[in-house]
Amino acid sequence: MNLSRLPCLMFVLLTLVVFRSAPAAGIDDLSLEALMDMEVTSASKKAQALSDAPAAIFVISRDDIRRAGVRSIPEALRLVPGMHVGRIDSNKWAVASRGFNGRFANKLLVMVDGRTVYTPVFSGVYWESLTPMLEDIERIEVIRGPGAALWGANAVNGIINIITRHAADTQGGLVVFGGGSYQKTFGSARYGAELAEGVYGRLYATGFRRGDFDLPDGREGQDDWDAAQSGFRVDAQRGPRDSLTLQGDIGRQHIHQHLSRAVYAPPYLDEFIDSADGRNANLLARWRHTLSPSSEFRLQIYWDQYLRDEALLRQFVSTLDIDMQHSFTLGRRQELIWGLGARRVRDDLSGDGARATPPARVSWLYSAFAQDEILLRPDHLWLTLGVKLEHSDYTGIEVQPTARLMWAWNEQHRFWASVSRAVRTPSRVERTVSFLNVVIPPNSEFNKTPLPLGVLVRGSDDFVSEELIAWELGYRFLARGGFSLDATLFYNDYHHLRANRIGRTALVAGGLQQQLPFTNARSGSTWGAEAAAVWQGGSWWRLDLAWSLLKTRIDTSAEDDVNPQVEYSPEHQLSLRLALDLDRDKRLDLWLRHVGEARALSAISLETVPLDAYTTLDARFAWRLDEHLELSLVARDLFGGGIVEYVQESFTRPEEVPASYYAELRWDF
Repeated sequence: MNLSRLPCLMFVLLTLVVFRSAPAAGIDDLSLEALMDMEVTSASKKAQALSDAPAAIFVISRDDIRRAGVRSIPEALRLVPGMHVGRIDSNKWAVASRGFNGRFANKLLVMVDGRTVYTPVFSGVYWESLTPMLEDIERIEVIRGPGAALWGANAVNGIINIITRHAADTQGGLVVFGGGSYQKTFGSARYGAELAEGVYGRLYATGFRRGDFDLPDGREGQDDWDAAQSGFRVDAQRGPRDSLTLQGDIGRQHIHQHLSRAVYAPPYLDEFIDSADGRNANLLARWRHTLSPSSEFRLQIYWDQYLRDEALLRQFVSTLDIDMQHSFTLGRRQELIWGLGARRVRDDLSGDGARATPPARVSWLYSAFAQDEILLRPDHLWLTLGVKLEHSDYTGIEVQPTARLMWAWNEQHRFWASVSRAVRTPSRVERTVSFLNVVIPPNSEFNKTPLPLGVLVRGSDDFVSEELIAWELGYRFLARGGFSLDATLFYNDYHHLRANRIGRTALVAGGLQQQLPFTNARSGSTWGAEAAAVWQGGSWWRLDLAWSLLKTRIDTSAEDDVNPQVEYSPEHQLSLRLALDLDRDKRLDLWLRHVGEARALSAISLETVPLDAYTTLDARFAWRLDEHLELSLVARDLFGGGIVEYVQESFTRPEEVPASYYAELRWDF
């Protein structure tokens, strides 16, 4: 352990001794019983109690985000069992559920209030562009496992739905600001008011400036960045039957990044500092109409666009999405939901690092789904059957069914099981984009010729959807003594996984060029277990445990598969949080995390890179100075600082995550 961190550890221990006095009013806004009864919507596209959801669902509450001391969405996702979050550098993350992690991970559907935020360019998420005001988040619903029967393609290994607060719940003002070692400065401001009878609105603005990390050789990574975002939300209740929501955001990011670009001249790699700019804007409208006590209609329309301008690729994507759903009961034992959707995506790609053919295109996605929840035995046994049909310009019609069974033995014990099929449709990169990934020097281990050999990764019209058949078994237990357990076993069987095959070799200016088109030559499986337990030992303390085990087997025996097998996610992960209310005004939170060994694939070195296991500790101390003012001190990565958490597949060097500290002042009025 670095001795420079000892003062922080002494501070934590001293706080425990000095400030523990009278018991506090309560450890959390929610008791365990209320937490299990919390309404969630992502598992079944309807409001239901968390305990009744037949899926591996985990909810990150508003209080969890605050007490964990996190300042970004990926950091908050470390709370979830089975979710692997690896920090690549100051402004990039690798985030995945149940394996296949990477900077360009492509099997996770991420939404904000039902608006999809993944990019169709590579079917992944630019996490550095996701910068909402954290204080306005009501909860983050995370489903591990497929949800394609409701949410469609790309909801393969998981779903993340970030749900913001209703405008009526954010009345008055809030100002948050702070700064520290890595979190140089940050601030947020929000004000909400009642605009008319039954109509509530809010405005907000948030921004930050963050420092850079270091390369393993001691050089500065020069990857500092800053971002700002503002927006509004209006919620209106028009009579007993109709509710309307209108919300929008506009944001920008200015990012420095240490990039590497393959070139045909010694040393065959051009390293430089790039200044990337991002712009994003969106507008969403949602109308809910109650047809009867047992029937509801919902219509949602959103427009979203972003521009990402960096040295390797300039991307402009504009999306228009229309989604309709209708829910109703059929007799006493059936509840049905069905819906239709259409999405238009227009993109324009250009740049020195990649070439798209054609540079601009418009694509359409049409969908229809239906789900029937059948009560087989009142209060004890439910069967859910669902299917989603999607038609994309790349692969035509895809069918994604699911069957889920929930058995409530009694009020304390629930068991559920499911089998689902999900697909990940091809992205723009996999079909129409080519880029020079690496240039191998002449007369070297991987290139015996006297000419430099460039490896060109390119899209292929033959690339089809990746497929998953997933089996899950879950158990939930809520004891009357303040203990809960949520455990899941899963087995995922994958087919037509992405790989690269050896294509033609050509003589080009500067040397030779070896093409590696994308192919679906791989298959494989993952299996494992996940568990989340909560022990609330009293009104002033609570212990949260999250644990996961992941095993991966990839079949690389196909003749045209040239990619090595890499376990991109660790086998073991452990998270342990202790929340203490020291007295009515003081709170202390300790968060211990362990991440097991993993590996990553580096196109720069043409090797798999081992990622060492690490253990780290975060601490937060909050002191409510009066009714409206709170001061908090946060220390992050006290044990694990200075380690490499993840290595990006290409284009960037690995960097070390440092220990960091910051102070925050929160004023609500």
